[in-house]
Order: sequence, then C-alpha cells, then structure tokens
Amino acid sequence: MLLNTREVAEYLQLNEKKVYTLARTGKIPAVRLTGKWLFPKETLEIWLEEQARGSLQKEESPGERTKQTFGATVIAGSDDPLLHGLLQKLNDRPENGLYAFAELGSAGGIRALAAGQADLACSHLVENGEYNLPFLPRLAPGLRGTVVSVAQRSQGILVARGNPLMLKHIGDLSRSGIRVVNRQPGSGTRLLFDQFLNSVGIDPETLCGYQDEVGTHIEVAQKIFRMEADAGIACKSAADMLGLDFIELEKERFDLLLPKHPQNSPVIKLLVEALRSQNFHSRAQQLGGYDTTFSGTVQAEF
Repeated sequence: MLLNTREVAEYLQLNEKKVYTLARTGKIPAVRLTGKWLFPKETLEIWLEEQARGSLQKEESPGERTKQTFGATVIAGSDDPLLHGLLQKLNDRPENGLYAFAELGSAGGIRALAAGQADLACSHLVENGEYNLPFLPRLAPGLRGTVVSVAQRSQGILVARGNPLMLKHIGDLSRSGIRVVNRQPGSGTRLLFDQFLNSVGIDPETLCGYQDEVGTHIEVAQKIFRMEADAGIACKSAADMLGLDFIELEKERFDLLLPKHPQNSPVIKLLVEALRSQNFHSRAQQLGGYDTTFSGTVQAEF
C-alpha cells in the first residue's frame, strides 16, 4: 500500500513540508512516481521500528548512510487481487526485499517502467489476440525485457447477488436506468469494456455512470456491493470476495513486464519464483477465476 504525503504527515504527526524535506534528502523511505512522492506503508512501518530501537544513529557518516536501502521494488500498472495477496505475503519477510505497488493501469505501468519510475509493470492490454507486445512501440519505444505470466483470469460483468436486474450480456448495460462503474483511462479493463461495447454498437459515453471511475477491481465490486452502481467490469475473484454475481466475458492473460537489466534482480527473481510456487497455485484456487498453469513462465521477449 502506498501513502501520499498528506497521509504520511498525519501518520507521523508532522507537517507536509517536513515530510517533503525528509523524502528529498533520503531520510525517510519513499519513491517518486509521476512527479509525486509516495511512501510504501510496510517499509515506513519497518523504518519507524528501527528508529524506535535506535538502529539509525545520528552520528553515521554520509558514506554509511548511502549503504542503507529503504526503497522498495516498485511495481506499477494494472491491479490484481491474487498478485496483491502474493506481494503482501512476500512483504512479511522484509529481509528478502519489499514490494510497493502503484495502481496506474496497464498503460501507465508500462510508461512508468520505460521512464525508470518503476522496476516492473503489470499489464493485460490485448490487440488482435496478442497481449502487451503490440503496445510497447507506442508506450515504451526502445524498452527491452521479458514478459512473464502471472496468471490467466476471468473478466466479466459484476452485478448484485441474485442479479435482480436480470442483466445477461454487455448490451443490457445500455438499458434505461442501469448505472455502471468504470475503470480509469489507460487501464486494460477499461479498454476491454470499450471493446465489448463497440462490438455491440454501444457508444460508451451514453452509459449512465461511464465517467464514474475507480482504480481497482475491488473498488468496482465495492461500488456494486454498496448499491452505488448496478454493474461494472472486473475479475471474478473480486466478485467472489463480496458475494456478487459474475457474468463472464472472457479469459485473459495477466502479465509482468521485466526490464532487461533490472536494478533489484534478486528481489525480482524471488517474486518470479513465488509465482511458480504451490502456495501461489493454492491461493489462486481458493480465490477462484484463475488458471495458474503458466504462472511464472516466460511468454515473450521484447
């Protein structure tokens, strides 16, 4: 979980200007994404514990201070409940490295990776049946690396338990009075939504709630659970977590994009190995809506 400057200021009971100064001088664990300072909560909590134990000595020389590594391995892009659960599990062992996630959508994640603002990107963009590679020349020209599969997952329409409005397919979302919740521009799920709407001749802008945007699958599910929307596109695991009904649209591949020469190679290697683990496969079965047959395997090089 990433905190912004205001949230950290409240957490530490400091003013925001002081937090900015600490971040700029490297005295507090922070990462800079798209021009904003963000703070991995898990790393921040560990730093506070070390402060309390007195392990950070004021008399350290500048040379000693540069050896401390507070920064997390930053993963940016599309979110996924299964992957988030894995990262939380890995963060239980901070001595092996920490992971922070920035929910920027698939396109935003690829751009952040190309700009050096992230160590890895998550994406599920598809064009003519091919995942992610067709988008790299436009979003990240010159970027070289490897595509590793996280999992195949089911995407579809989330509706209230029992489907009281009797929604059956994408065309039903254009019915009068149906309120949808959307994902942010640049997300793979929003692109998928638009593709399905276009396939049945629906102008997305005519849907009630199309401009009501959230950043994650769980937030889509929460909107419907709270009856703030009638339908939205998200993965099956998000529907199951809140007891919603699910109308499958398609199965898709959800990938990690690794740069050719990653800075945090041991930490990234540990993550890829975790994708191949039995624990990861078991968790995917528990959540539902996933196929982990090819998790942790290389799908392509770019």
